[in-house]
Amino acid sequence: MRDSPRFRNHRAYIAVKCTYFYDGSARWAEPPPGPHFQGSRKLSDVKMKSVSPQEALDLLANGAQLVDVREKVEWDRGHAPSAMHIPLNTLPTNLHKIQRTAPVIVACRGGSRSASAAKFLMEQGYTVANLDGGMVSWIRQGLDVRDANGHLGAIA
Repeated sequence: MRDSPRFRNHRAYIAVKCTYFYDGSARWAEPPPGPHFQGSRKLSDVKMKSVSPQEALDLLANGAQLVDVREKVEWDRGHAPSAMHIPLNTLPTNLHKIQRTAPVIVACRGGSRSASAAKFLMEQGYTVANLDGGMVSWIRQGLDVRDANGHLGAIA
């Protein structure tokens, strides 16, 4: 199956699409016109991007928002200081807390829950990126993590 033409074309399609979402200068880039985008009509197909913790810091410095979708216990133990806490199960009822005019970076512990949240936010019209590797990656990069009391936090 991996060698089938359908699988190879799908892989190439994804690779071409993923190249153009973030241009490396801490701003969002539009995908170029071309036949590889003609079959795609979903907003989620053209806007989601994974960003490294360092790219996330650059985006945050330029006005992006960081939304942490982990549970309260996880959040209380440790979170990025600039993050906004909206647990994944409450995201649909808390959309009003997220600005539509600024890009959104979504984080969880490892990246899976935030990918679901990012897909949902894209479907609602937000420009979204998923934090690659989640908060585990954030802390491995040596970036600041604070607990509920503002002290040095940890990621479990």
